[in-house]
Amino acid sequence: MKITPNMIISTVADYYHINLSEIKSRRRKMDLIKYKHISIYFIKQFTELSLTRIGQEFPGRNGYLDHATVLHAIQSVGNQIDTNKGYKKQVDEIKSKIFDEIESIININYKRYYEVYQENDFYTLAELSNN
Repeated sequence: MKITPNMIISTVADYYHINLSEIKSRRRKMDLIKYKHISIYFIKQFTELSLTRIGQEFPGRNGYLDHATVLHAIQSVGNQIDTNKGYKKQVDEIKSKIFDEIESIININYKRYYEVYQENDFYTLAELSNN
């Protein structure tokens, strides 16, 4: 089970009750910047994507966000977590939602396994998700 950038961005959008397209827009409204930064922070934390590849998920002024902007976003969130208890609480709640989403996907796969396959057949989780 891989965590994808879209899964993380969608979870952040759901948490703040906004559309996914708003986080992925070029708009630079203060609230949207916060949501983008948190999304970037979690994408870096939960995936193996490079800073450049993460930047390609978000449109910027001249195409996509560059690696320096992505690094700034990650550092900005880290600084806010260290200094702002309310912000840290929001980030922790979003992290919990990301974990809940992964768990629900795995439970669906396990349920499907027991419904579809016989007990003596052995399949990996990756094989199940392809069926």
